[in-house]
Amino acid sequence: MDFSKDLFKLYQDLIEKIYNDKDLYVEDELNVWPSRIGKDYNNELMIVGRAGNGGKIYIDKNEDKYRDSSIIETKEQLIDGLQWVIDLWGNNEFNIKYSTKYNTKKSAFWRLSKRLSNKLTSDNNDSAIHKIVYSNLYKVSKESGGNPSTRLMNVQFDICRSILIKEIELFKPQIIVFLTGWSFAQLFLSDLKTKVIEDGFQYVESVGKVDNSLIVVSKHPQGKPEDKQFEEILSAIYTYLIN
Repeated sequence: MDFSKDLFKLYQDLIEKIYNDKDLYVEDELNVWPSRIGKDYNNELMIVGRAGNGGKIYIDKNEDKYRDSSIIETKEQLIDGLQWVIDLWGNNEFNIKYSTKYNTKKSAFWRLSKRLSNKLTSDNNDSAIHKIVYSNLYKVSKESGGNPSTRLMNVQFDICRSILIKEIELFKPQIIVFLTGWSFAQLFLSDLKTKVIEDGFQYVESVGKVDNSLIVVSKHPQGKPEDKQFEEILSAIYTYLIN
């Protein structure tokens, strides 16, 4: 299936809305982060974050020339793979290919995601990252990095939620891990039959199922004890996957 064809129209609608509603939020310079699917993805694992941290698809909402270019670049990069996670692992200088100084090894999100991909896919080394899908709740974020403002989140929420639902429908992952925290994921999952759990978990906040996918929502890993959070996510998966 051509995943990019099925998703592209939603991303195009999103970029148009970002321009049309530019007076409703304060950020001027933005980035679009499309979904990424590993080249060896086999329906085992999808990992979802809050929003992209920087990126290559640039928008200046006050410059209309970026409207068309961002749409074109989104179409080119949508489902573009996850080799960059490996290439930027331990990166200590400006990477010309990816136009960034970003070091994925310094990211708690990517350290935990890499461990989960190694454990939950049919691989146990660096190549396991190629077997997952990576997405974010919010597809447009600040060019300088960090989460979008509340106003920018509100502008894009409806379309981003439609994108997430379409991704789950298309990718059909057995397991979906949200490293977002329940406060971020709650509105996105309001109709997907997840539930808040209270039975001894400290970092896993919700577990549920949609179609044939198990959904686990955990707190964002920044500043958390990684071994403990990793083991807790696995415990939730192994406990609820068979129920």
